[in-house]
Amino acid sequence: MDVSLAQIFSSPLGRLQLFEVAAFTRGVLAGIEHIHKSLKITHGNLSSASVLLSVSGNIKIANLGTSMLENKGISESQRDIEAVGGIIIECLEPSTFLRKGGSLISNDWGSDILNFVESTKSQSATKILKV
Repeated sequence: MDVSLAQIFSSPLGRLQLFEVAAFTRGVLAGIEHIHKSLKITHGNLSSASVLLSVSGNIKIANLGTSMLENKGISESQRDIEAVGGIIIECLEPSTFLRKGGSLISNDWGSDILNFVESTKSQSATKILKV
């Protein structure tokens, strides 16, 4: 049975570790890269609710059918990548996410994670995956 990242984030198990965040982020970015390059569409509504984790640890991106039916082209692909940054913020700083904050604000995070989240606002999935 697959569970969404939203379900994981709201579980009583507590905050995910940074290596877990890095793992799901890599999977989501790889999925987005495939959607953009192979299917030539954007998701358009990527969120923690539409990213699923399988029992085997694989990341799945749900609700692609809606994007296909709405004929969402590739023109707004950066929004999908920005959404990944939002998912990271939702995971690590739920209160910042709820206030619609677009950046991690806590001093608890190193410059690498802060810069990574900022990179989702302007860089392609391909470029980010090379980091």
